[in-house]
Amino acid sequence: MNPETLLDRLSSHLKNVVARAISLASSLGCAHVAPIHLLSALIHEQGCMATTLLCAEGVDSAYLDTYVQTLQGDIWLGDHLDRGTVTLPSLDTDARKTLEKAMLLAYECNAQFVGTEHLLYALMEIENVHIDRIVKKWNIHRQSIKEHIEHIIETTAQFPDVEDIPDALEALGTPLYGDNPPLPLSKALPKRLPKTGHRVEERPSTLDLFTTDLTSKDIQKNIDPVIGREEEIDRLINILVRRTKNNPVLIGEPGVGKTAIVEGLAKRITEGTIPDILKNKRILSLDLSLLVAGTIYRGEFESRLKQLIEEVQADNRMILFIDEIHMIIGAGSNQGTMDAANILKPALARGQLRCIGATTIDEYKKYISTDPALERRFQSIDVDEPTPEETLAILEGVKKYYEAYHCVTIPKKTITAAVTLSSKYIHDNFLPDKAIDLIDEASAAVHAKQKARPLEKKRDKLEAELTACIATKEQAIHDEKYDAAMDIKKHEQTLIESLQNIEKKLATDTSLPRERVTEQHVASIVASRLHTQPDLLLADSWKRLETISKNLRTTLFGQNTVITTVVDTIRRAELGVKKKGRPHASFLFVGPSGVGKTKLAKELARELYLTNKALIRLDM
Repeated sequence: MNPETLLDRLSSHLKNVVARAISLASSLGCAHVAPIHLLSALIHEQGCMATTLLCAEGVDSAYLDTYVQTLQGDIWLGDHLDRGTVTLPSLDTDARKTLEKAMLLAYECNAQFVGTEHLLYALMEIENVHIDRIVKKWNIHRQSIKEHIEHIIETTAQFPDVEDIPDALEALGTPLYGDNPPLPLSKALPKRLPKTGHRVEERPSTLDLFTTDLTSKDIQKNIDPVIGREEEIDRLINILVRRTKNNPVLIGEPGVGKTAIVEGLAKRITEGTIPDILKNKRILSLDLSLLVAGTIYRGEFESRLKQLIEEVQADNRMILFIDEIHMIIGAGSNQGTMDAANILKPALARGQLRCIGATTIDEYKKYISTDPALERRFQSIDVDEPTPEETLAILEGVKKYYEAYHCVTIPKKTITAAVTLSSKYIHDNFLPDKAIDLIDEASAAVHAKQKARPLEKKRDKLEAELTACIATKEQAIHDEKYDAAMDIKKHEQTLIESLQNIEKKLATDTSLPRERVTEQHVASIVASRLHTQPDLLLADSWKRLETISKNLRTTLFGQNTVITTVVDTIRRAELGVKKKGRPHASFLFVGPSGVGKTKLAKELARELYLTNKALIRLDM
């Protein structure tokens, strides 16, 4: 193995520790670097995992420095260097064994880098009189440290298959220390590392751990079809097949269907209705929060993300999808480390990594637009809110999935009511998401009131029986009653087959009675949010306005001109002659006290919303 390749596998902290240990031994006039020098150098490497563990054990760096100084004339440290020479101290036998153990541990644990944690683990394992004194002085629990390190390195990435580490160590000193002579490490190391038999099994790749394949059959069967977004999907395809800057980012308000567009592209790939250049591609959705989770020590997050990028780059079929891509700004950053955005930039700029992002307009302006270097690596695709007519078509396309899930029937009138009411009364969300939410919640309310059908009761009974059967089988295996366990296993298989048959019948039997989700159900959901009456929402607003003028004249006298002006203004707003997102009208009633200004406001609110609570009064 090339020694420079091996050097790349040493963490920057470990390189600093080795260099500091050599410098320390040289300053003390020692001919050899001993484990105590490595330990002293290790505790001064701030920000690394091993230093954190040593400080947690209460080890005092000042005491350790003093202790090393007292060993200057110790025969154990070997002959003193001739001050007139420039030869660097070499590693003694124990130090060589320590580094060998550290490298072997990294190899066995599939770690991507040999780090300070591996060196500390090795120092806790070797038998050395001076290390033993430090351990005894500070009452260090060797086993506790080793168990802690074992737990930590489980999250690190894969270490290359290296069996000839001693050969590669021969020239390790040259790339590490420039013009200084190399360290004679290989002289005391075996020609090939021993086969310990303890190397752990290959863990799943980072792609398996931190991403979801949107093109897999298991995921696709749960994805609803995408309707009315052909233009956005076509633009997405055009950007992905570019030679450079082939990284689209979908920008739109929450709930307009950004993620659904990517899922629609994945469905096209699965169905084969895609240009040949994108056939057999895989869209992998990255779970950024899972990638960051557990990375409490510096360098862990960078290690995970870099290996994930390498795996995506190694297979040109991979397309990475990052939802809420603005979260990469600052993700995983710590003191002295890079965040996800800076790690991704080089690969994005070279076109070696195809990435699809999705974020909201506000987050894009706040995080991505403020970083021109990141912004220019993405090609933006604006995803506008669909019109009510487009939303109606979307709901018509997905309603069968909600009908099957909730065991209900959803007529077209109900869908129309959901679109109309959500557009008119719900302004904190966007179409089609808010209309779909109404359909889903109304269907759930109807389904919750239904009595269980005979097949559903039978299914529930079989599920309970299956759970008990599995528990009995496991107990029989624990008691070593294998014959009984086999009999129970056969019964378990019979129950599973029966459950599968019932599920098929429930999914395909259209003769089973189903409740209808009506406009009233949808209006009830909206009314509960607005704290008003469902009948008010379903009433024909134009017809109601025709009677408002007459009703106001029966309670407010002498103000017919004002009443006519107010009602005409509201009628004009109902026709749509107003800006989107603005109130229907703003009125300023001016006149002397007692002429009916407050009375008109109260009666108008009651007539429009059928409740006296509709008026919010600010008494100045």
